[in-house]
Amino acid sequence: MSHKLIKLNSIDPVDYMKYLEEHVFKTYDPNIEEFLADKIQGTLQSTRRVERALHSRDVFSIKGYVLGSSVHVQTPSGLRIPLRIVTNPSIMITGDKVYLYIRASSIGSHPVPNPWSRTFIVLAKFPVKDFLNGGELVVSAESVLYPYITFERVEDPRVYSDNNELYHVRAIMGEERDDLFVLTFASKIGEDGFPKYIEPVRFMWVDGSEHIIRDYRDTFPLNNNYMIIRPVIKRRGLAGIIIAPREGSVVNIKELHVYSELLPTNNEFKTGSNCALRISSNEYLLFFHSVDKYYALYHTFVAVLSNDGELLGLSKKPVISPRIHDYHGARPGTVFLCGAVRHGDTIYVSAGKDDEITLILETSIDNLLEEVIWLKG
Repeated sequence: MSHKLIKLNSIDPVDYMKYLEEHVFKTYDPNIEEFLADKIQGTLQSTRRVERALHSRDVFSIKGYVLGSSVHVQTPSGLRIPLRIVTNPSIMITGDKVYLYIRASSIGSHPVPNPWSRTFIVLAKFPVKDFLNGGELVVSAESVLYPYITFERVEDPRVYSDNNELYHVRAIMGEERDDLFVLTFASKIGEDGFPKYIEPVRFMWVDGSEHIIRDYRDTFPLNNNYMIIRPVIKRRGLAGIIIAPREGSVVNIKELHVYSELLPTNNEFKTGSNCALRISSNEYLLFFHSVDKYYALYHTFVAVLSNDGELLGLSKKPVISPRIHDYHGARPGTVFLCGAVRHGDTIYVSAGKDDEITLILETSIDNLLEEVIWLKG
């Protein structure tokens, strides 16, 4: 076992607990949080080139959906898990197959995260033709990433198909309840789509040492050279989207980009990154969300970034707003994307609805880019 990664095929709860204590938590450095908070605070004072508005048109329509009862899951031991929720999925198309990584919970878990809500990630593989047919998707799946200790949730998978990388969140709570770490882990996936090991995304400090911070969900690659990160520094009341160079799972914070347009406004509780999609040889589409400060409604916007993380344009209005007529579940007003793919001229996104089910939404690339306000040219 190295200081970076732990293999999944031989792990047990005691091994995992020792790994966290000896190789993960000991690298926590609050100085990095202060550094990131100062960068966010300084950028919040700069002028925004585009101000967000909440009125939008329906850019996406429903292609398909997945319910808890639609997914037949087996554990590595061959036992079936009856599911209550299937939400916040990431998506990858490889050849003639769709890979859908889904955050799931058993019927015993409360649908909204709490100290006793345990979610895990399952992988469903099925033909592209079934996906393109739309409607309810009924699939078989296998659990691929799951908790090992009592106070742990496994959440929000993001797949980076260009390099066969899978990122996911582990929310690990101590017995005191306020001792919470929300960490992003990375792994390589094989041809079968299964992760072989996990390692935390780490932040390189000025002396070259590698550390974690306390809360950095919504973190995943933009491309081979840049990472999208979303640090939360609760003691400063700050959170926001940052783009920084990466080498594998290590983020170099000395050369980060912070854009005021990707940070929360006075009327927003937070912003967060959802997923990224290559749309040309040197341009990437970033889906990101804002959460209303007073009513906690989720609105999804898009930004266009260059190969080197420069912000080229973004939508002023949401491309996805709360879809109250689609489904009525545990957390109304929430649509949360974790995956996007392009098939021909159509963009498909996979999203959690109300923290309970999965929606597959579609639009054309041209329809989506009509919403973008370009910052240059």
